[in-house]
Amino acid sequence: MDGERVVKEVGEHEILVLRVGGEHYAISNICSHDEVWLDDGIVHEESCELECPMHEGRFDLRTGEATHEPAEEPIPTFSVFVEGDDVFVEVPD
Repeated sequence: MDGERVVKEVGEHEILVLRVGGEHYAISNICSHDEVWLDDGIVHEESCELECPMHEGRFDLRTGEATHEPAEEPIPTFSVFVEGDDVFVEVPD
């Protein structure tokens, strides 16, 4: 269902998985600007962005690129694939 969010720790990564516009995205759950958790951020479905709840910086869910100041550095993204009802995230070693 759109709007679903799940946070998982995989190794040294804290990953936020979201469903937006029928697609799944996996990004780092940590803002590159101020190391704030992003899982409480606002999703802008029309632009496929996630807004940091602290300082309103935004990140493209598809690429991790910072799209709105004060965020300037991108955040990591991870490949996602779905099999039936299961969602898998590929995390590099």
